[in-house]
Amino acid sequence: MESEIVVFQSEYNLASDRLAKSEIVLLIPLSPGAEFPLVSIGLLDALSRIQNASSAEASTGNVGYLRTLREDLDSLACVSRLKDVPSGWCITEENAEEILKKGNRRELQEVLTCCIEQFSEENQTQVTLVECPHLRKHSATSNADIYAGVARTFQGNARVILLADFVAAHLNNESISSVMRFVTEGVRMLRLARAPLVGGLVTRAKAHKQLSEFATLLTKEEHNQVNTTEKDQKPSDAPILARSMAPERLLGVLPYDPVLETTRLIDIANALKGTEVTGASCEVLKKQIDPNNIVIATMNVDSLLDFCHRRSNRSDECLIVCSAQRIDLLLALQQLHRAAEHEDLTPRVAAVILTAESPDSDLYFDTAKALLKGMHPKGEPVRNCDSFEPALIPVFAVTTLNTYQVASLLSKDYALRDRESHVTLEKLQRARELYALHIDGMLLESALSGHIGTVLGTESGLRAETARIFEHTMYRKARAARRSVVLADGESSTALGAAARAIRLGLASIVLIGREQEIMKKSNQLGLDLSGAKVIDPKPILDAEEMKGYTDGGEAESLARAAASTMLSGVDAMVCGLETTTFETVRAAQQVIGVRKNAFLVSSLFFMLLEDQDEVLCYADCALNPDPSAIELAHLAAQTAAAAESFGISPRVALLSYSTGQSGSGPLVEKVIEAGKLLREMHPELPCVSPIQYDAARSLRVARTKVKPSEDVFGIAGRANVLIFPELMSANNAYKAVQRTTGATVIGPVILGLNKPVCDVSRAASVDEVLHAIAAASSLPP
Repeated sequence: MESEIVVFQSEYNLASDRLAKSEIVLLIPLSPGAEFPLVSIGLLDALSRIQNASSAEASTGNVGYLRTLREDLDSLACVSRLKDVPSGWCITEENAEEILKKGNRRELQEVLTCCIEQFSEENQTQVTLVECPHLRKHSATSNADIYAGVARTFQGNARVILLADFVAAHLNNESISSVMRFVTEGVRMLRLARAPLVGGLVTRAKAHKQLSEFATLLTKEEHNQVNTTEKDQKPSDAPILARSMAPERLLGVLPYDPVLETTRLIDIANALKGTEVTGASCEVLKKQIDPNNIVIATMNVDSLLDFCHRRSNRSDECLIVCSAQRIDLLLALQQLHRAAEHEDLTPRVAAVILTAESPDSDLYFDTAKALLKGMHPKGEPVRNCDSFEPALIPVFAVTTLNTYQVASLLSKDYALRDRESHVTLEKLQRARELYALHIDGMLLESALSGHIGTVLGTESGLRAETARIFEHTMYRKARAARRSVVLADGESSTALGAAARAIRLGLASIVLIGREQEIMKKSNQLGLDLSGAKVIDPKPILDAEEMKGYTDGGEAESLARAAASTMLSGVDAMVCGLETTTFETVRAAQQVIGVRKNAFLVSSLFFMLLEDQDEVLCYADCALNPDPSAIELAHLAAQTAAAAESFGISPRVALLSYSTGQSGSGPLVEKVIEAGKLLREMHPELPCVSPIQYDAARSLRVARTKVKPSEDVFGIAGRANVLIFPELMSANNAYKAVQRTTGATVIGPVILGLNKPVCDVSRAASVDEVLHAIAAASSLPP
């Protein structure tokens, strides 16, 4: 008896802090409509073997299966027949499209990442195979970028296998050239998206022998020495593909298999909610129907008979779909089938499905049912007419769908998948046999075994050295903290958009400063759900006695003070800046909540997420202190490094100057040298280098030329990630130059040194930037 499989579902629970302790293998197709089950079943077997070989205690329950999109549950039903393999899905395609329609690609990546982590945690999997179906309204490049971003979040714990399905890609010419163009384009696409690709699989290939021979060539140890003698190829084709795949590999080629492409007649009828008009034996109901042999009959009788005669010498049978109003076609088929008993012209029709075309279709169904049973529609037997003898071909009635709807469902394969357990098990066995015959298990295991079995990451789960991982870590910390964040610019459309997304992602409890009527009006106009937000009118706060006497910086700064005052009564953090300057934001917060007792100064930090390099840098101080002294610079560096570490970044500090080491001199250089000495005295364990130019701090090649070993005792020159500028003018312009020329995502300025977390944003900030600020403010230590 099969064990019960609990299917994980998420639509979607992001409230808890989950840390993935599982290795992740993502299966990413090159085209929509790719068939996963055959590959997934084989991969699950392979992953189980690899995991068990690397584990001291062999266990069959270490591997899980997750599907990113719930298009339907057929793949899950298939995999759930494997004992001890937990399975589930993340999000419906409709909800994924809704997120993307608003331009929130990162939000979708965050949702999928959290679902994978939650699934791995709840099922205690060591390895999770993740199927990544195409979002059908988006290009292959867009899909690759979305899923590659998810893979990068898991850093060393995730690997990607490319899936090239030839039937889904509608490739009629399956020559080696076709493989080369198709697969290399997929490799290029995933490389551009910086996916951790380990290899590719070709599936449903009809010219299998030729492709298998070519795949064998590509597995040779010296890729660049491969040659081919295929007649339709130039001698250089194989090396080109080999070089395009290296270090990834073409892991194997699975053939098109008719057994796996067919489904039983009874399953199609059940999926369409069809009822039998004529009786059919169990053997007939179990007939396998190839989707290519489904005929939508709208032709006249002569054309139908001609079609049937052309098929008379074929071994496979077709399924005919037609309107219940076409009694002429039904009777013609029955008579043809009867005549075939005396001639070798069997029409090879497995069954007919009748559809409803009009409100009075019941009349046509009743007429067809009576005639096919040899009866007059009024209930009297029909005499002297062989056409009305009882039917020989099974007929099913679909009374709720018209011909177009039935054809649409069948074309999408929704009805062409087995749901009966014994049939699914038969096909599972067939899939495993094909996988064993056509995929080199040793090659696959060698591609994955270096990554499966050793879970990377730290005990605390802080893995924030890349841009995508930093973003996810920050969001995860915010969800775990469950803090409240006040938005001073509560009536701004940008703030409202960010607030709605923050509520949906569970980043914080949101408090909005503004007039409730105005906020509700704008949120309704924008179609935003702010039901989880609290609205506070600033007027009573500003009229209170304790708010009098503060420097009046105008209405915008007054709103900032009103927002800051909520932190005196329980709100944890503040985001401000859409209507105020950084100076006004900090002055308002400083006046109300004050400076932390152990803080030497108040400073600002910018997180620079460099997407092209997939890296995170910390810039300071780019917003507050115009010309910090040496002691202030040292404290500022320590403060920034501590904040970076709280976000999961291992700080490597560079005190910047126009001089590297002793290459130059001057008052600014002397200030930075002194600041470096003070920093090392205060925090001798903190990796730092001082003074150093930006290029030497960030480029290993430059550092090898400019930096002496004695000047870099921690060996961090060329890879510094916390960059401390000597004064505000260079700092402010540097962060803006990097942002505008590289397209970097900027989070900040994050204000350090106050009694509670405060995050400022630019007055031109986007919804994404305000959302990041909310997450950062919620993630900062209280």
